[in-house]
Amino acid sequence: MNDTLFIVISKSGTTIETVSIFKYIHSLVICDKNNTLVITESDSKLNEYAKANEIMSF
Repeated sequence: MNDTLFIVISKSGTTIETVSIFKYIHSLVICDKNNTLVITESDSKLNEYAKANEIMSF
């Protein structure tokens, strides 16, 4: 999975299915600014996570 881009999408940033699968993937590989992209609302918890971890978000 070294050449994989993980795209995490959740409007609210708290969708249980999205958060659960992201946590599972993160337990298998390190998800960071080099292999992860977040698409969410600007005021969501997922966006806060992305900013804290320097992950690009839209």
